[in-house]
Amino acid sequence: NGDVAGHARALSELARVQEYAGRPEESLRTCREAVELARRAEDTRLQAALYLRLADTLERLGDPAAAQLHRGAAQRMLGEEPQESDAAEPGPEQEAFEPEHDANACEIRSTSAKD
Repeated sequence: NGDVAGHARALSELARVQEYAGRPEESLRTCREAVELARRAEDTRLQAALYLRLADTLERLGDPAAAQLHRGAAQRMLGEEPQESDAAEPGPEQEAFEPEHDANACEIRSTSAKD
């Protein structure tokens, strides 16, 4: 179980590197493989974090509907309610906090320094 989860984490790192290298389609495939491994390892937090990475990548590939589905799935896995109504009218504390950038979701998402 630990080995499978470790392999999933390694694949998530590879997906991050692929995305940094400008290969989002490859990153998407690698991340989906990592999700499957996290599911087999029964590591819910890792699986949720990987869904957030998938959502970010899908967003970059121009598929916001699929991205939102993955974000919703991640929030449900983490026991959070999707915050659609809050997103429409963010309060001061919500402007700084976005569920898809939760620090507890593992360091597997990418942010581009080029943006």
